[in-house]
Amino acid sequence: MKSSAKASPTEEVAASAGWYVYMVECADRSLYTGIARDVPRRVAEHNEGRAAARYTRARRPVRLAWLEAAADRGAACRREAAIKKLPRAEKLRLIGKTCDE
Repeated sequence: MKSSAKASPTEEVAASAGWYVYMVECADRSLYTGIARDVPRRVAEHNEGRAAARYTRARRPVRLAWLEAAADRGAACRREAAIKKLPRAEKLRLIGKTCDE
């Protein structure tokens, strides 16, 4: 399942027992990639500072920009690692933005 940056997380995603790879856009327009089972909860954690990644704590608020379902945790970790290796332009293309936006 892929979701564009324009769509907000749904309860269906939260209720799913599967793993997701997600990207959030931070207030400084940087991108953070992570994995979670409950993406809306995880994005809220990033914004509240509770259990937030060190990277996003200083860059709040964040908003969900992209997500993709993964078969299991291992697949999610591999996809996350692959995305983190991409240059920024490729990450922007993945979430449907251009470098100018």
